[in-house]
Amino acid sequence: MSTTLNTLQQYGNHFQLKVISSLLKHKQFLQNVYDNINENEFENPAHKWIITETQKFYQKYHTNPTPEYLSIELKKLDNEVLKISIAEQLKEALKAVNDDRDYVEKEYSTFCKNQQLKTALMSSVDLLSKGNYDDIRSIIDSALKAGMDKNIGHEY
Repeated sequence: MSTTLNTLQQYGNHFQLKVISSLLKHKQFLQNVYDNINENEFENPAHKWIITETQKFYQKYHTNPTPEYLSIELKKLDNEVLKISIAEQLKEALKAVNDDRDYVEKEYSTFCKNQQLKTALMSSVDLLSKGNYDDIRSIIDSALKAGMDKNIGHEY
């Protein structure tokens, strides 16, 4: 049984940047973790913005955001300091070399699953006192399915 760290901050900024790089470049990874991504897990405001925009784009178009989309959305921001920070982080993420991509993606995916399970267990406590076992089963079931490979079948 492999364990993960408790917070994304414990993994460090470079790891988070590699996660963002994979989310921006690899559709299958984004597709598998999309439901579990929580931008609040990222401490850097630039990272939060990138994650939020990636989620918005994926929700609408079911693929990774394009550099053009990110560039245009970035121009809409009023905060110049944040704009500069986001531009710098995007540049870093897009040029990042992920020699350990498989490790980063698996570790982040496991981290997300564990966070989902933690949330499900915490919300189950109230349901337990009310005797809502079906709701508990449903919440736990959903958390256990989180992050599973969604590439079942063929893409034509």
